[in-house]
Amino acid sequence: MTQLDFSVLVEGKPVAIDVDGVAVCVARVGECWLHGAEFDLRTGQALTPPATESLKSFKVNRNGNQLTITN
Repeated sequence: MTQLDFSVLVEGKPVAIDVDGVAVCVARVGECWLHGAEFDLRTGQALTPPATESLKSFKVNRNGNQLTITN
């Protein structure tokens, strides 16, 4: 479990964090800023090319400006 202040998430500016020893990219965007691929944010399923594989998704709970992210 990792906690993150929601205010650090700026649209289009990803943040790297560690969740239980796993490197995770957290971003407030609807598509990958690097290649333009789109993913279902709930499941991690790849929706558009060039992505061909799904991503692991994490459970996120928001309480005010505090996010709790669990593996």
